[in-house]
Amino acid sequence: MASQISGNAQRIADASLTVAVKSTGVTDTAVKNSKNVNLLRFEARAGEAKDVLFTKAIFNSGSGSLNNGQNYTLWVDTDSDGKVDTILEKGQSAQNAKVTFNQL
Repeated sequence: MASQISGNAQRIADASLTVAVKSTGVTDTAVKNSKNVNLLRFEARAGEAKDVLFTKAIFNSGSGSLNNGQNYTLWVDTDSDGKVDTILEKGQSAQNAKVTFNQL
């Protein structure tokens, strides 16, 4: 005998994360011993579910080497004004040509 479940219907939203690369500007130039150089800007937005638990970010270089840098830091813009204002994780080094932030 088959059972039937009844009650309030609940719609479950799909969890998704969209990441878009943003321009860093044409004035950013790095020379030997430069500090606080912007390497990449991106925007990440949660989809329909509104909340996404983001726990790790791994970056690798399309050209050149991340091994030449040190003390990589991941910043976030918490008030959506276009300026980063909060450090999520700092002091990371490149390992195997990748920089990993996993203490988010």
